[in-house]
Amino acid sequence: VVLINRKSNDFESHASPLPIVSTKNVILLFELVLHMIVSSLTLYDPPHIKRSIPTFHGGPFDELISLLEFYSNSILLFQTNSYLFPQRVFFQVTKTSLVTIKLCEYQLRRCVEWRNSCRTRPQGDLGSPDLLQSLANSIATNCVGTIA
Repeated sequence: VVLINRKSNDFESHASPLPIVSTKNVILLFELVLHMIVSSLTLYDPPHIKRSIPTFHGGPFDELISLLEFYSNSILLFQTNSYLFPQRVFFQVTKTSLVTIKLCEYQLRRCVEWRNSCRTRPQGDLGSPDLLQSLANSIATNCVGTIA
């Protein structure tokens, strides 16, 4: 586990369940995580009702909402410890934040299109506006709110 030592303003390495993570590569790992989140947001596809009726625990957009929460947590980690990161990481965070906002807008548009194509089903209305509202709230909180 890599911890942040506030006294020495540095990353501190401890016995890790992931031996590959060390003080030398934690910054690269952080950048990789940001890029993986952006890639996952790019690849997200709303559920395909025509193939089969999927089973959702909380809603059809849970996967997308989870990605946005993960993004928010990553940005909060950076904001809290920004003094430990080199200057180049600031540029990467700014760049991925801009791309993430654009991807959120794109995915929200796709989800609205998906929602408009849904019909009420006997098992429940997967196209309910309430489910779309939870996605919009997540974007506002986890993406725009975290960056601002």
